Amino acid sequence: MSFIGMALLHEFADRNISTIGISVAGAVLHNIGQLTVLAIVTGRLTIAVSYAPLILVSGIATGIFVGVTARYFIRGLSMTALRGR
Repeated sequence: MSFIGMALLHEFADRNISTIGISVAGAVLHNIGQLTVLAIVTGRLTIAVSYAPLILVSGIATGIFVGVTARYFIRGLSMTALRGR
């Protein structure tokens, strides 16, 4: 879910969504996938719903961190490529 959602956002969102936004979307979609599997395995939707707020908030925080890190990494790669020319 995460990879497909991030790929679609990257492809079709033009420049309207930043690297951080795509990362947060990927983290949240990953968490939704985890909660879905939890509900299927346990057979109880209430367990997944009770964990959802904590998992989704931590997913958003992690997505922001990874997005910021990726942004700096991408800038560093761009600078390195420019120096190599």
